[in-house]
Amino acid sequence: MTTFKTNLLPALDHYKSILRKTLPADEAKQKINDLKLRRKQLQNAPETTIYETALNILKELSSWDSTYEKCQQYIQQLINEYIIEDNKLVQPKQKAANALLDVIQIIRFRSESQTIITKLDTSIKTINKYGSSEQCAELRAILQKIQYCHHK
Repeated sequence: MTTFKTNLLPALDHYKSILRKTLPADEAKQKINDLKLRRKQLQNAPETTIYETALNILKELSSWDSTYEKCQQYIQQLINEYIIEDNKLVQPKQKAANALLDVIQIIRFRSESQTIITKLDTSIKTINKYGSSEQCAELRAILQKIQYCHHK
């Protein structure tokens, strides 16, 4: 099971228990079915579906009173760490970190094939798009170091 599912499923289970406590049994069961919150549905669902389910739950929780605000905040915090891109769940910070490692490895090999140049360009764009300020600063430092070495 992925980290996303491992972290989010307990929060969704908590939401189900909230439904069972606050709604009549038939209504709670119907809502759980409508949101596809049954255990097997969640365990077999793609991450993007679980992400969308969590967004729907957040919309619903936002209309409730502040009694369940901690549950809402926890789900929101988890969701904020991810985005859907090309129908896949992506953790932008991790994607930028991987791209930064790619840049470092590409530079160490000093190969200038078209494939490598394309990979380097893609990695730089990924860091610029998703990277934290620290990751972008690290990229700038690496690129400045390369530029300095080429001018020697």
